[in-house]
Amino acid sequence: MAAHRRILTRSAAKIRQMLSTLFKKRTCNTPVPKTCYVCLEESSRVDLVRTCPSHFICRDCVPAALQNQIPLSCHSAYRIPPERFRGEVDKTLIKKYEEKLEGNDIPVRLRVYCASPRCSKLLARHTHRHTQQVHFAKCDCGKKTCLTCKSLLGKVNGHICVSDTDANGRPIWLPQYTSTFRAKPCPNCRIVIEHMEWCNRIICPHCDHSWCFVCLRPEARTTGDYGLHDCPLQGDPECDYDEEGYEKSPRGIHRDTGLPRPTNTVMADSHDPPEVGVIDGGDRP
Repeated sequence: MAAHRRILTRSAAKIRQMLSTLFKKRTCNTPVPKTCYVCLEESSRVDLVRTCPSHFICRDCVPAALQNQIPLSCHSAYRIPPERFRGEVDKTLIKKYEEKLEGNDIPVRLRVYCASPRCSKLLARHTHRHTQQVHFAKCDCGKKTCLTCKSLLGKVNGHICVSDTDANGRPIWLPQYTSTFRAKPCPNCRIVIEHMEWCNRIICPHCDHSWCFVCLRPEARTTGDYGLHDCPLQGDPECDYDEEGYEKSPRGIHRDTGLPRPTNTVMADSHDPPEVGVIDGGDRP
């Protein structure tokens, strides 16, 4: 029994020594692999770029990430500075990313694109020029775009803006509004949205603006306050619209602007409650 005990003791000591040696080699010579947040593959730190204290990206994924992710971020609360990748990718790619980043920071409703059909590039703020006659932007393709009417400029001097909308802001190319073709521009970014069914509280897929499709006023996403501004949950108002596009109702708002007739005294502003209790300038009761 004593002999067996000595053998087991020596074996256990050898095992501990082997494990200690392996652990020491692991910690001293072999770096712990990290995971790329893009491709989720494990790599050694030599092949990775640190994007923040907690995340890494492998060098093979950097070019595609700079081209496809605007802004580049390894988590929602952090924007990776492009300087982090200088020396890792071509300088031209960094410059293009910085231009896209500048354009991304422009509010959606203020973005202007090159009017040349062959280009259509987003015109960053540094391309904007202002003269006494016209406000325009010069694209890298050489074309100039009017910042007011968004049309191509031939000569800066003598340009006359041509509107592509009617007096109510509806694009002239858009077919007439009907019960079978309910389409309006988003009041925030002006992209045209067709909305045929379901709830009249909608969220623009382009700018994420939440609004009522009937009166165009902004809407909270979680409150059900349709009764407060007399709009139906679905479809157009039962009173319908007249030939000019105004509701046949006491509030008489226009379907494309959400505003009442200029002569309508029932509601001075479609977004504010009407004044009550005042008759011919008299005092309130």
